[in-house]
Amino acid sequence: MKKLEDMSLSDRAYEALREDIIAGRFQPGKKITIASLSKEFGVSPTPVREAIRLLLAQGALDLKPNHSVTVVALTADEYREIARIRIELEGMAAAEAAILRTEAQAKRLRKINDDLEAARAKGRYADVLRRNRAFHFALPEMARLSTLTDVLEMLWLRSGPLLNVLYDYDYDYRSPLGDHPHEALVDAIERQDSEVARAAIQRDIQLGTEVITAHLDRLEAPARSAS
Repeated sequence: MKKLEDMSLSDRAYEALREDIIAGRFQPGKKITIASLSKEFGVSPTPVREAIRLLLAQGALDLKPNHSVTVVALTADEYREIARIRIELEGMAAAEAAILRTEAQAKRLRKINDDLEAARAKGRYADVLRRNRAFHFALPEMARLSTLTDVLEMLWLRSGPLLNVLYDYDYDYRSPLGDHPHEALVDAIERQDSEVARAAIQRDIQLGTEVITAHLDRLEAPARSAS
């Protein structure tokens, strides 16, 4: 990825907004305005307008009939479909990462997770979301699967905003023994145990999906009953 200072203003606005969406900074359905983003990014409206156009084409944003732009809000079934794909692809990335990782990469993954847990303990969920994104995308990087990174970014562009649901509920899924799937994954990466690494990331995605889709099912229940 290019450094932001080496990019055009349009590219900088696109990368910044895309990263915010992937990391879950914005809630599903959040209204996005050119004026607010222009002020935040320190650029004129034109680069922001181009960034929004690209993200609309990629399905990360929705254009409403009144011409307002919002962060995409998936249905429960749409989220389940993306999660099924993520489970397979991120499982593959974790398994390959365990085999190919360097010592430095394994240490970095543990540091990311330690920082994530520290942020969670302090209730700094914006930091948790950013570190969660870094944690998951470290896997295809370690696995040397650059094309897979591109594919996962497209999936996270649509599903990332719903990760906010986990922190709305202050949810922390751990086994009866107290371990979180991230911790099991880090241990497996350090031991270079590819199958345990695969199972750990798949468990992480599945448990999060159960919480998110249960939330979406509750929201959609009145509409289903009316029909």
